[in-house]
Formats: sequence, C-alpha cells, structure tokens
Amino acid sequence: MINKKDNLTIEKVDELPRLAKKFTDEYWDKEPDPWKVPFYVAVVNEATYKKYGKELAVSLEMVGR
Repeated sequence: MINKKDNLTIEKVDELPRLAKKFTDEYWDKEPDPWKVPFYVAVVNEATYKKYGKELAVSLEMVGR
C-alpha cells in the first residue's frame, strides 16, 4: 500500500482512512487481521502530520462513525 520511500503529503494521507474503512468493510470477515490496516493508517497519518509540523485533528467522520 505504502512504499517507505514515498514522500507522503498530507493530502495523500488524508485519503487513507477512507480507504482503510473500505478495506475493513469488505474484508473484515475474510482476512485474519483486518484491524491492522486502520491501525497502520493511524500511525502513518500521525507521522506524516508531525513531519509537516501540523496537528492531526481526528473527527468522527474521518473514522467513519
């Protein structure tokens, strides 16, 4: 999904929670550890926001609730 050499921008990582939700909705019962995808996305988001010196504001809409 993400190459470690990628220079992720805030715009790119802002789309990841939506993709993670789509993945978990579709594969929750089909994959052994689907919870790892949104967990990884959260870590990548936080690291990217820190890299650019911005604060990550998590909204309930962002996590799909």
